[in-house]
Amino acid sequence: MTQFADPAFGSVMMRAFVGGDADAKAKAAEAANVQTVERLYAAIVEGTGLSGLCTPDVEFEIVGPPGVPMAGRHVGLAAVEAAAKSNFALLEEQRPVIESVIAQGDEVVVFIQETGRFRPTGRPYKMLAIQHFTVRRGRIVRFRELCDNAVLLEAAGKWAREA
Repeated sequence: MTQFADPAFGSVMMRAFVGGDADAKAKAAEAANVQTVERLYAAIVEGTGLSGLCTPDVEFEIVGPPGVPMAGRHVGLAAVEAAAKSNFALLEEQRPVIESVIAQGDEVVVFIQETGRFRPTGRPYKMLAIQHFTVRRGRIVRFRELCDNAVLLEAAGKWAREA
């Protein structure tokens, strides 16, 4: 199970979606996709698995150059769950804050500010992350994250160069 400082992290998704778009209540398909992403966050926090929320061939990618902790592309439910578990094991005291949620058609984009500590070095980090989800028929088919890689490299320090 992932330990976030705020266990209600994912529950602010709909408020962020509706708060950022005066016409959001008329966008039922988009609202359903935002709720799917919200359930994904809850499953990660609770450690309940992703099988009902993602397609078997789900793609997960954290974009970054070689040497950036957690950067990489993973395909298939088992690979994605293993990568998520491995990635979250590197972090502690996570305090993600959802800044905004944008949804259009099958796409949901979440802007997050996050602070925490990189577990292997004990160094703190503060970064912006943008997560882009593609949702089809109520299941996540793709998830890409772009974040401030320089912040992760700084927090990882020598550990990243040796890993």
